[in-house]
Amino acid sequence: MAPETFAEPDDDPTFLACVDRIIAGLIERHAPEDVHLVRIANWFDHKWLRFSGIGRVPFHGLSIHTALDEFSQERVTFPPFTPNRVVTQHYFCRTTRGDFEEQAPAHLVHRVDREHSSKNLQRRIADFSRSAVFVWFSSHSASNGRAGVMAYRVNAQGVSAWYAGFRYDAGWRLGRVKGARRPDVESFLRTSGQAADA
Repeated sequence: MAPETFAEPDDDPTFLACVDRIIAGLIERHAPEDVHLVRIANWFDHKWLRFSGIGRVPFHGLSIHTALDEFSQERVTFPPFTPNRVVTQHYFCRTTRGDFEEQAPAHLVHRVDREHSSKNLQRRIADFSRSAVFVWFSSHSASNGRAGVMAYRVNAQGVSAWYAGFRYDAGWRLGRVKGARRPDVESFLRTSGQAADA
């Protein structure tokens, strides 16, 4: 069984086909042991890429003692989506035959209880798995006409992360790409020709 998406109400199947090609390309390129797929409510943008959360920054000797600031850490953490934005989470594990099987995960990528995003600052991807691909993708793509895909990969060499935006204009078009070379993302989509440059 190959890890792939399935349609929820208001998901555009053509966009999901783009996501499935990205997943297949990541598996072929990186040969992970685990694949995690997370559907996020509505569109999300590139600002989530490598975003760790909001933390407190101390100010010593000033009239203010602390302030809140956004964090993106060198040791990559999971993006701190709130539980109400996480529509589905699926985990696939490589079997001894070399294919994948969907299983109940020992730990969810996103917790079901709402927490302050500062708690996410210690949820590092490299601590979660030694060989995995994580893919977040937008729901409601049919009505929104735009969508996002974010992919994190972890292996012995470290963590890589990228984001790709899509918009619908007589077909799904690849928009902003951040964290990866645009030709690399396009190579995943090229098989059907349904996603093209904006």
